[in-house]
Amino acid sequence: MSGGGLEVQVHVVGGARSCFAALPLHLIHDLERTSATGDLPPVLALELRGPAGARWSLAWSGAASRSSAIEVAQELADCISLPDGTIAQLSVARSLAKADSISIEPYSEDDWEILESRADLAEETILKQVGIVYEGMKFPLWLDGHNIVKFVVLSSFPEKTVVQLVPGTEVVVAPKKRKEKPSQDLQKQSALKEQVKIKALLRVQAADRKYAHTFKYEGVEIGVVVSYAVLIHPDTAASISVGNLQLVAVSPKSSKKGLPLKGKEVGRKKGISVTKERSHEAIVYILLSDSVAKGHVMLPYSIRHFISADVHSWVYIKTYSANIKEDEPLVTISPLKFKMHVKDAHDSSKLVSQEVDTSRITRIPSENGDFFQKARYSENKNIRGADIESISESVSRQKFFIKHWLIGHLKEMGLHASHTEMNSIVLPTNILLHLEATDKEGTKGVEFLYFLKLTSENSNFNDSQLNIETTWSVPTSNADDLELHFGKFELGEPVSFDSLVDSGSSDGFKLTRSSLGWMENAMSDVTKRLSVLLSATSLRLFNRIKFPFPGHVIVYGPRGSGKTALTRASAKYFEDHKDILAHIIYIDCSKLALGKAKETRQEIEDSMSEALLHSPSIIIFDDLDSVVSVSSDPQVSQSSSSSDSLVQYLADIMDEYKDKIQNTCGYGPIAFMASVQSLQSLPQDLTSSGRFDFHIELSALAVPERKALLQHQVEEHDLLCSEEVLSEIASKCEGYDAYDLEILVDRAVHTAAYRFLLPSNACHNSLKRTLLMEDFFKAMHGFLPVAMRDLRKYAPDDKDGGWEDVGGLDEAVTIIKETLELPSKYPNIFTRAPVRLRSNILLYGPPGCGKTHIVRAAAAACSLRFISVKGPELLNKYIGSSEQSVRDFFAKAVAAAPCLLFFDEFDSIAPQRGTHSAGVSDRVVNQFLTELDGVETLTGVFVFAATSKPQLIDAALLRPGRFDRLVFCDFPRWDERLEILKVHSRTVSLASDASLEDVASLTEGFTGADLAAILTDAGLAAIHELLDNQENGVPETEPCISKELLMSVTRKARPSTPADEKMRYDREFGEFVSSRKSISTKARESKGKKVTLA
Repeated sequence: MSGGGLEVQVHVVGGARSCFAALPLHLIHDLERTSATGDLPPVLALELRGPAGARWSLAWSGAASRSSAIEVAQELADCISLPDGTIAQLSVARSLAKADSISIEPYSEDDWEILESRADLAEETILKQVGIVYEGMKFPLWLDGHNIVKFVVLSSFPEKTVVQLVPGTEVVVAPKKRKEKPSQDLQKQSALKEQVKIKALLRVQAADRKYAHTFKYEGVEIGVVVSYAVLIHPDTAASISVGNLQLVAVSPKSSKKGLPLKGKEVGRKKGISVTKERSHEAIVYILLSDSVAKGHVMLPYSIRHFISADVHSWVYIKTYSANIKEDEPLVTISPLKFKMHVKDAHDSSKLVSQEVDTSRITRIPSENGDFFQKARYSENKNIRGADIESISESVSRQKFFIKHWLIGHLKEMGLHASHTEMNSIVLPTNILLHLEATDKEGTKGVEFLYFLKLTSENSNFNDSQLNIETTWSVPTSNADDLELHFGKFELGEPVSFDSLVDSGSSDGFKLTRSSLGWMENAMSDVTKRLSVLLSATSLRLFNRIKFPFPGHVIVYGPRGSGKTALTRASAKYFEDHKDILAHIIYIDCSKLALGKAKETRQEIEDSMSEALLHSPSIIIFDDLDSVVSVSSDPQVSQSSSSSDSLVQYLADIMDEYKDKIQNTCGYGPIAFMASVQSLQSLPQDLTSSGRFDFHIELSALAVPERKALLQHQVEEHDLLCSEEVLSEIASKCEGYDAYDLEILVDRAVHTAAYRFLLPSNACHNSLKRTLLMEDFFKAMHGFLPVAMRDLRKYAPDDKDGGWEDVGGLDEAVTIIKETLELPSKYPNIFTRAPVRLRSNILLYGPPGCGKTHIVRAAAAACSLRFISVKGPELLNKYIGSSEQSVRDFFAKAVAAAPCLLFFDEFDSIAPQRGTHSAGVSDRVVNQFLTELDGVETLTGVFVFAATSKPQLIDAALLRPGRFDRLVFCDFPRWDERLEILKVHSRTVSLASDASLEDVASLTEGFTGADLAAILTDAGLAAIHELLDNQENGVPETEPCISKELLMSVTRKARPSTPADEKMRYDREFGEFVSSRKSISTKARESKGKKVTLA
């Protein structure tokens, strides 16, 4: 559709109040079918080509016409000279640039005069009525029911043929002069230029909660919170041409989506409340302070809620000319409450009330024992503000509050007055009073919010330009003698204004960069990348040198490794950074996974819009792999395929943002962060260059990291612990993740609490408590880390024993000891070794010769965690599941390091590739090769395998770096059989004359399992003999294996491996060993042999 054209007819309609065209339904369906994604953008740019070469550009935003023709408003058709009934070729623009700024001019002097009186309304409606513009375009704007203003586009940036108006577009309006009144018009133009010059766009910074003045009322401490002044940096004030103690008007750049714009305001008569549309604008004083970030304005939270502007949003600052009235005003004071709303989680276009956590106490005791009745909230708990019963309070009390509120502001402005004594203040028509009552400890109690309205008896009630100048007749130091020059004083009905809860998600971000010393390197890498992504200077530099914009951060690692802590602490660091003040948006993807894909997409879209409106911003996708992941299991492949569109949507968002940043289209810096368990679980579309291409791995915690984390957790409990204790405990916590260590410290604190409460420690209550080694040992008793819930952990004193339970196999024991024990005995030497250590062993030999037994003994002797995998249990009939099982077992072993991962019957899961038509084994072997010699070494993981058919194993697995140590477990010799018999005889009772040497001599060709069976059978025969003797009246004794009984059982025993099968094993193992020899070795062995040439 975008490349070709479709013949359409244009129908000009009257009564339409928008510059957007309406398309017939059949045309909308055609556009949806030809769209790559099946969805259409919010605004489409259409081009009509007439038969005589004429061209017209139109915008469409979803409206459907009531006929088969394109419908265009009459006023727009007149402006662009589009005749009714025109037959034209329709095409859709391939790309539509978003306008950074446009310059427009009223079409006539009359249009200019109408615009001057309705400027605020024009600013609100232009984005709703106009979608696209181009240089020289003439378009109408409907301001109200009968006023239509026409404009001409002078220029646009970027300089494109057609650009789209978006919420971030700056619209500059040039004045239209009247030639018949040159002098007057010159004055207007000069005044306009001055106004445009000092109207600035600043970002909101949260104000500090401090009191400008405190006073007591009936024994209760009350603080005055500044609500009539805002702070900006001196450099910012100089750049926007405003001065200290200057009156300005503050208004939000864009009103909150879906926020009700109506609120109850007080009428002139007492007891009458009227409902009228309120202005989202506050008149305040400018105060200069170096504590404010440059380009920001520090707004008190009462002002922010009044104008509906949250933290990190953007507001307009423009000078305000006070029309001072010296009449004594009529003062109406009303309790004020802000009804807080949040966006509906299921429908972002709706607002729902939500309870806001405010600190409040029903009563505060006064010094004289009476109770000061606090301002009481309404039954709706999401009300922030003052007492609904305050109309019954005395006028003198309210005047007392107003007087001290004025004193507080006079003091605050006096601190910024620079040697100028402040004795007067100009009050606008509408004022917010903010007071807070505190308890004896200074803890914040209840808030008092009042809405003060000043009117003149001789002025119109709606005169918003009315200002009263109040003058003090005495210095502010003598507050009791201060007199307020007010006329009538009335108590009004309560006022309720709607507002939105501050956006952003950093309230629960308590971790700081200093508290994560155990992941200092990872934190440093993340902050360096985020510094580049969030720096406006970096953006300009990349754009100037045409360098590719860097990608975003993804943190991966096993559960409990600290991914969420790292992302939150990094975001918190930049939120507190004085030059960035990043806006944080946290998305818990694990919760989104429970909803529908449409809801997930809407949540991401809303978050992106919020990030753009509050930039610089950081968007955190925690557990991203829970909503977009790659699964090889066909049982879930159908459900996971629904995430493909979400993957593409995320990729498109990141690409579009990168393009707009590079094209300088008015977007501020945005950084994306994500956390996943494994990079392999994410589609490559998201980890490619320019997207999540900066990878930070959080591996299992080593001893130094565990010690630092333990130290941090102990300090969090305000306790002490010696370095020696922390080092010892950290060395014993292999496999513990951050969450496990946090629980361990909590358990140790609970254990130590009993000791702290003993009477013997009562004299040390004022000192810091100290955790001891015994507290941690008791805490570790019975506690199993998450990573080891399904694992076996052998202890040195385990009854399953160690090397002493292995009989014979001396050569195998020596090789395994060298592999397992030497690196732990001499860690410094092996750490500095320039080669990769050989930590993978394949044990092969006939069945029953102790391959599995020696591996278990090795795990017990070295106190390793042990994961045993039988070959058949790894295989799965579904394609990809077997490979996934291999990955899962290796990941589990890495998380539980130091760990011994043992694959029994290895030939059944890793046969030679190409021998099975299904190809399942080939993929399993490929996965083993990937895991064994990947880029990252398996630190702390020893991989053992056992088989009785080594010749069937794929040769690639036996090459160096994989299973390159081959240990042969053959039929035991006489001396080895004797050792095996001695090991197993420890658990049975032998007669003193029983000879194990004779048994060893009679069991040639027996395996270790056969020898163990002989002693077991002999023990069972001894029990039967004892039972027979008891029946015959022989006195009861302990069952004992006599020499005769042992020899009888031995002579009856037969080896489990027949002689012919033993010969077959010898031949197969010999061929296997021969095939492993190198060519040079075979050449040396063949020297001296005769060679006959035929």
